[in-house]
Amino acid sequence: MKYLVKQKGSSQRRVCIVMGLSRSLVSYIAKRRRDEAELIKKIHKLAIRNSGMATVGLRYCSGERAGE
Repeated sequence: MKYLVKQKGSSQRRVCIVMGLSRSLVSYIAKRRRDEAELIKKIHKLAIRNSGMATVGLRYCSGERAGE
């Protein structure tokens, strides 16, 4: 994206249209929450506590089937 805008002289708007991207997606800047570190700790604790279910979910998402 940046290459096309900078090197080829195309506008960001034009490049986004050609690539099928939203301009807001390209310019998005994530904002960190003050309590993000605490939320991550809680998520990890829940994942460990429910690790059996997490493993099943991960296997399902990766395309593995039961017994393989």
